[in-house]
Amino acid sequence: MSLCETFYREQNYQGSCAIGEGRHVLRWEFYGSNGDYEAAAFEMSANGRDSVWECYVAGISPTNAAAAFRAVISWDNGAPEISWEPILTPEEAAKRTYRKYGRKSLTDPNEVWTEINGDEASYNFFKVSVEMTK
Repeated sequence: MSLCETFYREQNYQGSCAIGEGRHVLRWEFYGSNGDYEAAAFEMSANGRDSVWECYVAGISPTNAAAAFRAVISWDNGAPEISWEPILTPEEAAKRTYRKYGRKSLTDPNEVWTEINGDEASYNFFKVSVEMTK
């Protein structure tokens, strides 16, 4: 089963999926792609922020206006722990690479976002990225 077929089944979408040029290409028939899979992948999703392809990568529904990929902060013994939503099945999560970034200040023009791995307590601001594993 292909990556996007798994996605359709897990999300219970009505639509079709195609593979093209060695990469996964999505087509939701209700987007009116007329067979142009590339155009369909880059159409705006219902949430008004992400393309259909970005929704697929993040594991969120492109037809749900409230859908979002979110960084989540929880606290363990006074220290922040950063995770993300949605939480995908282990099989689907393994197809993606997640990265956490932190900054101490948002106003210091010389500070850049730094990738963090378990050192959340050293930072005050966070963001999370996701991409398909190559």
